[in-house]
Amino acid sequence: EYYDKSKEVVYRPTLLNSELGSINEYVDCAAGAYHSVVKTSTNKLALWGDIRFFKRVSVVQDSSSNIEVENSYPIWYDSELFGSNEIEQVVCGWSHVLVRTSKSFSSTSVNKSSILHNFRLTR
Repeated sequence: EYYDKSKEVVYRPTLLNSELGSINEYVDCAAGAYHSVVKTSTNKLALWGDIRFFKRVSVVQDSSSNIEVENSYPIWYDSELFGSNEIEQVVCGWSHVLVRTSKSFSSTSVNKSSILHNFRLTR
């Protein structure tokens, strides 16, 4: 457990169970300052933690049944967000997530079928 005095928030480790059974086996994960993301074997992403700065586009489901901490609901994204390309790598920074896919390179703001996808801050 970690107490952040500046935000007056307590952060606790959270167990994330797959709601869709073994078809959603987790194969990759990354963590940012106060958020985490996992990739499943079915090419989906679950993002949770401090997610107030992330856009909610191409959401597959928004479920809270397996999360203990309020305001820490996982947001599920499917591969349509990335032009239905295979997700090859996921990394997190302080307040963003980068996703590398199998398609040719360009910026997500220009082309959906890009190799690097950056979840931008909404502020």
